[in-house]
Amino acid sequence: MINAIKKIPYSRWDSKNKWWTIPYPVQFTEQLTEVCKSQGLIISFEEELSDITEVKRISRYDIPNYREVPEEYILKIKELRYSNNTLKIYKSMFEEFINYHFRMDID
Repeated sequence: MINAIKKIPYSRWDSKNKWWTIPYPVQFTEQLTEVCKSQGLIISFEEELSDITEVKRISRYDIPNYREVPEEYILKIKELRYSNNTLKIYKSMFEEFINYHFRMDID
């Protein structure tokens, strides 16, 4: 049985929970079901539930009056000599923050 599971692409053993995880395509589940039947084993499949508590990130396309990061903020980051990658990440995070709290004044 383990050899059949290992042949499935992206299968992995979860040592914490003591189970195998595999992708869900029907061909894999049917294949494993046949192997189990031939060896007299019982198999059970559980589909992972999506995280309902997850909050969708806000993008410029979600808000009609999307606010850009103030130029002063960008200049300050550059003055501190942060890398371009840091600037890019800080800018996107700050934009998300100011648009999530759209009722608050940016200053």
